[in-house]
Order: sequence, then structure tokens, then C-alpha cells
Amino acid sequence: MKNYLRSLGWIATFLLPFLSHAQIIGTTAPSQGCQCDTITVNFLVGATPLNPGNQFTVEISNNAGVFSGNFIEINPLTAFNTGAYQIGAIIPCNLPQGAYSLRVNGSNPAQSGNVVDNIIIGKLPPADQGFSIENGYFSPAFNDWRFCDGDTVILRAPAPNLGESFTYRWFENGVMIPGQTGSGRDTLVVTESGTFRLRLTLGLCEASTEDVLINKYLPPTTIVGTPGPGITVSADSIRFCEGTVGTLSGPNAIPGVTYSYQWLSDSINLLGQTVLFPLVGDTLRTLAVDSNIRVYLVVNDGFCVDTSDVFHVVVDTIPLSPVTAIPWPGRPSASLSICENDSVLLSAVNFVAGWDYQWQFFTVGSWTDIPNETNPFISVSTNLIPDTTSFRLVITNGSCEFVSDTLRVNIVPLPDLSFNISDDTIRLCPGDSLLLVAQGANTYTWNTGQTGPAIWVSQPGNYSVVGRGTNACESTIGITAIFFNPVANAGPDITTFPDSTVQLNGSGGVAYFWSANKPVFFSNPFIANPFTIASSKPDTVTYYLEIVGPNGCTDIDSMIVIVQPLPEDPLLPHQIADRVPNLITPNGDGFNDALNLSEVMEGDNCSLTILNRWGAEVFRSENYQNNWQGTNNGGAELPDGVYYIILDCNSEIRYKGAVTILRNVQ
Repeated sequence: MKNYLRSLGWIATFLLPFLSHAQIIGTTAPSQGCQCDTITVNFLVGATPLNPGNQFTVEISNNAGVFSGNFIEINPLTAFNTGAYQIGAIIPCNLPQGAYSLRVNGSNPAQSGNVVDNIIIGKLPPADQGFSIENGYFSPAFNDWRFCDGDTVILRAPAPNLGESFTYRWFENGVMIPGQTGSGRDTLVVTESGTFRLRLTLGLCEASTEDVLINKYLPPTTIVGTPGPGITVSADSIRFCEGTVGTLSGPNAIPGVTYSYQWLSDSINLLGQTVLFPLVGDTLRTLAVDSNIRVYLVVNDGFCVDTSDVFHVVVDTIPLSPVTAIPWPGRPSASLSICENDSVLLSAVNFVAGWDYQWQFFTVGSWTDIPNETNPFISVSTNLIPDTTSFRLVITNGSCEFVSDTLRVNIVPLPDLSFNISDDTIRLCPGDSLLLVAQGANTYTWNTGQTGPAIWVSQPGNYSVVGRGTNACESTIGITAIFFNPVANAGPDITTFPDSTVQLNGSGGVAYFWSANKPVFFSNPFIANPFTIASSKPDTVTYYLEIVGPNGCTDIDSMIVIVQPLPEDPLLPHQIADRVPNLITPNGDGFNDALNLSEVMEGDNCSLTILNRWGAEVFRSENYQNNWQGTNNGGAELPDGVYYIILDCNSEIRYKGAVTILRNVQ
């Protein structure tokens, strides 16, 4: 016991100077970690501060617990005052797996803090080695791993050391792949493009590989046609006219990659299947083509091979076809010289389905398309083109164009017919005739059946003539012949008494002339209604009236004046007839307007009866006042002419005789 106490005293005596200077206390650190981990160490500076300029460091022991100057702080911490501090440290990546101690050291004054023991350091799995890639290749040009489309890539994790066991977790595009976790998942089959990562777990430590971009890939095989004059290019075809050479191109290789090429075509085997075959010698990037063919391109970049879709080479044939004039149905031949009212049919000789046609005419120094004339044939007339013109046909077959020779259609004017009279109507009198002459043509045919330029017109009707001129072109003109037939009317026959005044009543013309078969008196023979004096004894005279119509034509009519003897008058023993007027002119001029019988009546009460030429009573007055002015019983005027009067005085016929009414006296 005494020895034990003496030992304790010695230890206390020995440690007291150090305990009185211990200023780094309360050090703590994680109880476990992995190689390469970053950890935080916490500690305190006690009641007494360290000296200015002091630096703190972290020291880790070996796996036997011995400190030998292995410092792991990230950066020394410069501090000296009392208080709580933190300092970062990194577990060395080459530190063997095991249990370790850790302490914080100060530099001014030099001292070490309390030791943290039994820190378990685990081994980090070898994720930095990455995983191996099988059946793929790395492309420096694209800085990625690649595999051919249709193939698969196998990703293989690093194997654990003997006695170790890994847990695997595979990630695609940052997402853990379902079903690809666990201790037996050391490989991954890749069929699609993506970014892949592997996380390994070894005991309490885990680590992840870097992301690896893996792309499914085939070399490009797009075929491109080179455009040019007369060459039409689309996504899958090139088209041009025969005689032209087209160029097809495959894709250019990018820097650092080499492509090889093989051009193919196809055919149909006996089973009806499409079979590809190489075009011998065509192994360049470009291919010259000059005929119809279906081509393919095989591109090999040294790892992957692909074949393009079909590319069509279409070579059109030149649509050769002359043009000619063809006869219309029913005509033996066709001519390029046509009359103004005629037409000619121009046509291509060859008709081929799929060809496009466009007729053109030459005008104002250039060829111009004729709207809507896109058939192989065209009817040319003055409805289309008014004058002599050249025509041609442009035929298109795809990319080929053919321009025909020129056909010149000559438009021949129609004869300019006219007659020798300027009017459009012939006006003749009955019995007249006219020589009608046509002019302006070479030959003439009349609708009367006559030929030659002239005919005599002597009948009314329509006359037309067809005139033929150059190129047998025909024109027709016509004219109407009108015959004027005025009708003379000399009026009805008249029966009268000797020495009476007779009114003639002619009509039907614009000019008149009266005559008779015997010498007679006319008040005016050149008017329609002259009056004449009957002969002094019974007689029959024929009067003739010749008229002139509005168009100068004439006609003649006649009438008869019969002069009858006066009836015997046994009641007139004395000569009273001389006292009776035989003419009244009731025209309101105040002269001889009324029949005045006062000298015969001698103041007696007399009645007056007036009869017309046919003996009909037209007027009667029981107490005549010498006021009759040529009216009937109703007061209406009687026509001019000869009337018969009977004067009865005191129941005795005192006078019978004729009296003439004449209102228009010239």
C-alpha cells in the first residue's frame, strides 16, 4: 500500500507541470469514416489562451495507436484565445482499414490536446477505376462511348478483392435503375443511349464512378443530289433530262473519323424479292448518274456499318414530236392559209400520256403562251388570233422540254363586197327594172341562180350574192327590192242633170291630173277634187285621174258622169228657172252660203224638199225661210255634190231642179 501511494505521488509530481499547462481540451471527431472522407474535428481552448501566432493541426495515429507526425488537417487553423474551435481534416485515401486515434496539436506553446480513440476507418471501394465497357468504343471526335444501333453494350463493375464483397447500384441519366441493385448486379446490359454511373458499397463506405455518356450510333447515310440547271432535287430523288449527268453525294466524315463507301443498286429476284447488289468500282463519296436507277449507299466508319434508304434517279426522255396542220373531218386536206371566218387544226404528231403541252404565238418580238391552250392540238381562227401569226408547241416531259418548229398561219381577208348603189334598198315603180352590179370579188353567185357580177332586178324581193376572192374566201351581201304601187281612185260614177256643177273626188296620190274623153271644164285639173260643169244636154263623159305616189310612181283610174234630162215641169207655165240658183257655197264667207228662193216664192208659204242623187230625202222644211246651207234634217253638213230640190207653194209644186253644194271653191 505504501508503495502504491508512493507511485501515485510520483506520477502526480511528474504530471503536475503538464496539467497546469494543458489548454487544448474537449476534442471530438466522428467515430467512423472512410478513406478520403472529409471530417470536422471540434475542440476547446481552456481558461488560459495560447500565445499569438499559434497554429492548430490534426494528427492521426497509425493502426497501432502511435502518433508519428501524420497530419491530416486541410489547412492549419491560426488561433490562440480561449473558446470552441473547428478544423477540417481529410482521412488519407491510402490509410489502411482499421481503428485509429486522433488529436489536435498547438504550436505556441507546443502541446497536444486530448486523444480521441477507436475511430474506425473503412476501405473505400475502387469506384475511381470506373467500370469497363464491352462491345463499345470510345470516340475522341465526339468524346463519348458508342455502340452500333442494334447491338448491346455490357457495363462491368470492378471485382472486389479476395474476402471483400460489393453492393452495386446502377444509375441511368441520374436515376437509379430499378432491379439493378444488390450484390450480384456487377454487370449492366445497355440497349439505348444514356448517361450511366455505378455506385459501389464496401462495408460502411461507398463511392460512385464518374458519369459515362454512351450513345447508340450508326454512321450517317443520307444521299444528297446536287441541284443545277434542269436538275430537280428532292429528299429522296433527283430528276433531269436525258443527256444530263447528275451527281449524288454521301455524308462527309468528321475530323478524326474515316468513312468508307459502297454504292448499291437493286433488282428483283425470281421470288419477287428486292435484292441489293454493289455497283462495281463505285466506292467514292460521290456517284455520277445518267440513267434511271435506284441507288443505296453503304457507309462504314470502322466500327458501325449502315445502308441508306433508296434514292431514286429519274431521267426523263425528250418529248420529240413534230407539229402539222391536219384536215377537219370531211375535208380532204388542210392549209395554213385560211379565210377570216375559217379555222385550221394544228396538232402534235405524237401523243404520249404524261406529256404537258403549251401552245404559243409570236407577238411583239417574243413567244407568248396562249391561255388555256394546253392540249396536243389547237384550233386557230380569227377568234383566237386576229391576223397572220406564227405558232409553235412547247412539250414538257418532267424535266425535259421540246420546242416544235414554227407553223405560220396566214389569215386571208374576205372579199369586201359592195353594190353599185349606196342604199340598202332598191325602190322601183311597177314595170321598172334596175341593173344591180356586185363588186370586190373574183367570182359571183346570186341567189337567183345567176352568175357574174350583174343582174337585172325587175321584181320585188331579197337579192343576195356570194363573192369569192383569194384563197376561195367567200363573202355575202344582200339587198331588198321594193316596188311602190300607188292606187288611183277617181271616185264613184255620178249621175246629174244638164249644166249642173259636178264635184270630182280623187284620192291615192300626192300629185293629180284630171282629163276626160271629151272636152270639159275643170276648175283645176291638178288637184284631187276639182269641179266640172255637166254638159247642157244629156250625155255620158269618162273622166280619167292620173296620180303620182309618194315615191314617184303613177297610177290611173276613171269614173263616168251621166247627164240625164231634167224631168218635165207641167206646173211651171212661165220661166221661173232663171230665178233659181243652181249652186250654193256654204263656207261661211257670207256669199252664196244659203239657197235663196225668195224670187220664186214671191212671199208665199212654201215647203222645201231636198233629195240626193239617188232620190232619197235628206232635208225638208214645211215653212222654208231661205236659210238652207247644205245640211240634212239633223243639221249635219251634206257632202259636196249635186242634189235635187222640190219647192211646194200652197200645195202646188212651183219648182223642181238641181242644185250643187260646193264648199271648197278654188
